[in-house]
Amino acid sequence: MHFEQFFGFTRPLARTVLWQLGCIYRIAFAKPDTIIFFSPLNYRNEYQRLLYSSLPKGTIAVFMPFKLIMWCLPFFSKKRWFYHQHWFYTKLFSSEQNQEKFLCGIRLLQKKGVCVIWTLHNAISHDAPDPQAEIQFYIKLANQVDHIHVHYQGAVEFIKNYYPIAEEKLIVAPHGNYLKRTTPYMAGIPAPAAMDTMRFFAGGMLRKYKGLEPLIELFHTEGRIPQKAQLVIAGLKKIDLVQPASPRVMLHAKAEILSETEFFRFVRTSHFTVLPYTRSLTSGVMLYSLSCGTPVIAPNYGHFKAILTSENAFLYDSENPNGLAEAITAACELRADAYARMRESAYQLALQYPWEESSHLMFRK
Repeated sequence: MHFEQFFGFTRPLARTVLWQLGCIYRIAFAKPDTIIFFSPLNYRNEYQRLLYSSLPKGTIAVFMPFKLIMWCLPFFSKKRWFYHQHWFYTKLFSSEQNQEKFLCGIRLLQKKGVCVIWTLHNAISHDAPDPQAEIQFYIKLANQVDHIHVHYQGAVEFIKNYYPIAEEKLIVAPHGNYLKRTTPYMAGIPAPAAMDTMRFFAGGMLRKYKGLEPLIELFHTEGRIPQKAQLVIAGLKKIDLVQPASPRVMLHAKAEILSETEFFRFVRTSHFTVLPYTRSLTSGVMLYSLSCGTPVIAPNYGHFKAILTSENAFLYDSENPNGLAEAITAACELRADAYARMRESAYQLALQYPWEESSHLMFRK
């Protein structure tokens, strides 16, 4: 079975062959000291592009199937090799045979001297069809890999709710900002100045764990939050959301991912980004919002608690049934000068998370 088929890719064969030949060309002619193979290739997520574009001189990152990696290794033996695993496709969890094939590939790479790093973006997949099967695989993988990368120190306690990990294997390297993506649009799309109507944005991938249905209900119910609050939800439709009759809720559920300019405009022109997630280890949307200078409303746990403060966010107790409503109400009661300071603080916080720091910490082993 072809690697791309195994992990759910459907690219035409010609494109796959050209991609792989391009990777070999980069290795052969760029003459790097360090080579990072990574998987899977996610075209729709900026994380990989931003991380690997920040690598120091002499280091390159390429997407390549296991078999091709094994073929390349003997020709470039005087290199530092890393294999960097990101997300997993659900096909991997469909049988123990699939999982053992993957782990066997990892062991073969390690025997050739390749350092294997697994980045834990989520403790388990957001839409895991069989969480227990996934957890059992992760226990095996955590024992096999050389290093486990998390984005903040407190992530360890969150992960241990699902499965154990050896702390001596941990690499803590922060999730970088999105300033390379947001800065080109900043001047042309100003932040909101008026406070008579307060706009709250939620979106990206519209998934169950993001708590969108209770959020819509909160804005739809009279008397729970100030009348001046309006909600905008936009993004790729992954669940069915019903458009309420309330004019305070605007829903833009699309069949395709938002373009870069669309997403920036929604975040930048909102007063706050609302992230009422029921389960989240790491939040890229939070970092994107900060990179737009847009403050955040989020539950007081995990990645949110690790980096946000009262200067750039309203953090609420997720165990309090009125916590989210109270945070939105407090946001609506801000004076204009206090709100301007929150926006500036959000942007300054984003500046503290360059990708160069992440790549240095991750691949120095």
